[in-house]
Amino acid sequence: MTAVNKIDFLNLVFVDGDFTKSSDFGDVIYESEGSSCDEKFACFTEAHNDDTEIFVEFEQEISGYFDECPGDYWTEGSCSTKVTCDDIHIYKVKIDFVEVEITKELENVLKSLIRKQIDC
Repeated sequence: MTAVNKIDFLNLVFVDGDFTKSSDFGDVIYESEGSSCDEKFACFTEAHNDDTEIFVEFEQEISGYFDECPGDYWTEGSCSTKVTCDDIHIYKVKIDFVEVEITKELENVLKSLIRKQIDC
């Protein structure tokens, strides 16, 4: 098992995950009628040591509203989505299958890494 203090969290590489990308937020808001809060995950390894696995479980909360104008004979219809909330709530971190304490610093680093994957 790798100790938490020996991991370079600033040089983690994304391996796999299940979460909603920002490009799909509009569809989620439309289909869920305004808000969605689902359990998701992301898995990372160290850039220089792919034997260490960091598995993060979190809730992804997305909310907003969908504005639709049907138009008329002279005006084409239009629609838009406004995202009002996009939060990540990390509730479990495992390093090599062992659950570790989530410090504020660790939470901030992992949120940043997950956010990069959501926004790409």
